Amino acid sequence: MKINDIDNQIKEIAEEVLELDPEELVGDLHLADDLNVSSVIRLEFLVALERKFGVRFDSRIEGVQRISELVPMVETLLQAPKS
Repeated sequence: MKINDIDNQIKEIAEEVLELDPEELVGDLHLADDLNVSSVIRLEFLVALERKFGVRFDSRIEGVQRISELVPMVETLLQAPKS
């Protein structure tokens, strides 16, 4: 899957779960500071991403603060061998 496809799908899920308009998802947005995402909504968002991409996030996800940081993480997880 291409990076652009991953980015677009993450933004689609963000629009739905975070209840945002597409024009709100521009730039390097911080989940808590810029988008006012609570910890509960953040968890719902991450679960939706895991389901969409068929991946499991590990403890590294706790350090993710921006939507843009999710793209390379999802790409890496998609390329990892399935166990």
